[in-house]
Amino acid sequence: MIDTAQKSERLRINEIFHSLQGEADAVGYPTVFVRLTGCPLRCQYCDTEYAFHAGDWLALDSIVEAVRGYGAQHVCVTGGEPLAQPNCLKLLERLCDAGFLVSLETSGALDIALGERTFRLSARADRIERLHNGSFALLDYKTGQVRTAAQVSSGLAPQLTLEGAILRAGGFEGMPGGGSIAELAYVSLRGGQPAGERKPIVWEDRTPDMEADKARRRLTAVLLEFEKEDTPYLSRERPMFMRRGGGDYDHLARVREWSLSGGADDTDGNGE
Repeated sequence: MIDTAQKSERLRINEIFHSLQGEADAVGYPTVFVRLTGCPLRCQYCDTEYAFHAGDWLALDSIVEAVRGYGAQHVCVTGGEPLAQPNCLKLLERLCDAGFLVSLETSGALDIALGERTFRLSARADRIERLHNGSFALLDYKTGQVRTAAQVSSGLAPQLTLEGAILRAGGFEGMPGGGSIAELAYVSLRGGQPAGERKPIVWEDRTPDMEADKARRRLTAVLLEFEKEDTPYLSRERPMFMRRGGGDYDHLARVREWSLSGGADDTDGNGE
């Protein structure tokens, strides 16, 4: 039998391994990854379903020693959903006290009621910063072109504002509902100097909180519209913004067959 004290000092670990970090501000650094078992979410984009169930119980001190054995300064605690295990916070404290540079990969979710059904919006933020005044900053790391304030506000680039909506609803573990967002920003990674350039999204007459709330209202309105049986699914809702090569559903709408050009100019999305 394992007594209560021992149980309070352990975590179920799926794997611990050493690799190069491929995301966020530690990209390129040798990093020890500590993957915890379990996740209450079932995100469609998940690539670590093997971590949902398999794993061994390890004492927190044993985890820290295993990490130290790799000789790397950076540590990333991930999952599954690591914060689904309450002792994850204790592990983060132990690793920080041991002098490691620690990051946490965690997901958030927001449930939107649609009559008899519920839609779950889930996301994994690149970085969330809790500021001294209790507000938050949400960061998205970009190796390509960053989005403009107009693109974000219009809904063409809704990632950050929807992550903000999840945060304000208390959808990220350990962050209270109703939290205020002080900043939404992109961090441009170009491979030169400076290594990363922080580019806040600035609106003249609106705040990040207002934009996050607007993104939630807009998404809810779209979902409610598509709950109606007579709402059609368009292959190209906004043709002028289609990516090169057309849309994923062009073949169902017979776009190439019915375009005026016969499809010759269809790669730019203007041949309909």
